Amino acid sequence: MEIKLPDHTEPVRFLAEVVRSTFQLGASGWPSKPQAEAGVKFVSIDPKDHARIMQYAKFNALPPSGPG
Repeated sequence: MEIKLPDHTEPVRFLAEVVRSTFQLGASGWPSKPQAEAGVKFVSIDPKDHARIMQYAKFNALPPSGPG
């Protein structure tokens, strides 16, 4: 798999296993703009690329949502 982080020119490359996938529906129950989300587990990744992903996630994390 290969992903491009906005703050780097070189993509991050790794081998991953899909562990979760969901399809998002619009408010009407039909996909107005079909979207999918996937969660992956790293199977093989260079430690430097792993550090880049973790650093990006740390500085770009969204606040928790839910009852507040």
